[in-house]
Amino acid sequence: MKNYKIINAEEYDADIVAIMVHKLMQEIYSEDEIANPADIIHAARTLMEDKEIFTAILAFDNVRKPVGVLAMVEAASLHAVGRYGIITEFYVDPEERSKGLGDQMLVKAMDIGKSKKWSRIDLIFPKSATIRLGENFLKRQGFQNAGPSFRLYL
Repeated sequence: MKNYKIINAEEYDADIVAIMVHKLMQEIYSEDEIANPADIIHAARTLMEDKEIFTAILAFDNVRKPVGVLAMVEAASLHAVGRYGIITEFYVDPEERSKGLGDQMLVKAMDIGKSKKWSRIDLIFPKSATIRLGENFLKRQGFQNAGPSFRLYL
């Protein structure tokens, strides 16, 4: 397994988070569905000010090149019996896939969820042919298909 540095992103990392999310959007959406990069940067800067609700994880390779991002928000509901997390963005650079990075990022996400006393983490996953490998990856990690989303109990 390749060695990566995985960190909790801080406010000063907002631009890197935004750039990585933009790469995700370019991969899974059509051009007319992708938000303007300046708007994504502004949203990242704004959301990252609220650490209680929004959390981002960044992954870097051994030369400190960003190679992954995972963003989560906290939600609450009666049917979840309290608070839980929702992964809103999850991206691994194509050159780093199948090298254990996604596993390491999810372990970090689960640790954060447990520290916040979340009951579970949900991920809404786009249904497209190019993303089937991601769906299989999530199932290998213990996520269960829950209709339009995937769910991992903590």
